[in-house]
Amino acid sequence: MKLPFILFFVVFTKLGFAQSDLLTKHQIDSIVSSIDSTKGLIDVVVDGFIRPKGKRKPKGGFSEIYFINKATNHLQKLERGASLFYSDFTTYYFFKDNLILVNTIRKNINDRTNIEISSGKYYFRNGELIDRQENGNPLSKPEAFLTHAKMYITDVKTLLIKK
Repeated sequence: MKLPFILFFVVFTKLGFAQSDLLTKHQIDSIVSSIDSTKGLIDVVVDGFIRPKGKRKPKGGFSEIYFINKATNHLQKLERGASLFYSDFTTYYFFKDNLILVNTIRKNINDRTNIEISSGKYYFRNGELIDRQENGNPLSKPEAFLTHAKMYITDVKTLLIKK
């Protein structure tokens, strides 16, 4: 009697873990909602100036806020804002050290109207884009989001988390 139960448990557990790699858009939205409502995440702020090419004085700035789960030391979310000629806001969401969603917004700041020029929502699964929703010109290619996400995860593991 114990052997069939143990076998069932092992097979069920393996299948359950395999399913986590095959997230649907609905599951990703649910995870994102959970991350946004989580209290007690550690936040680390990194900011600086942006200089246009060939200029001496800074003309803009950037800020990155890392949200880290202190129990698991995993990066859950990263908010990046930058302003030079536009205000660009990008939010990265992570699940088990994998990028799952990127939200982008670009606003016009030159004429003081603060009008949204473009926005995007990019869903990822196992390092591949599975869906995109864009309004206006995209801020970046999805491949660039994946490259940045890998750098952010590396930063958290090597620079921000003390072992």
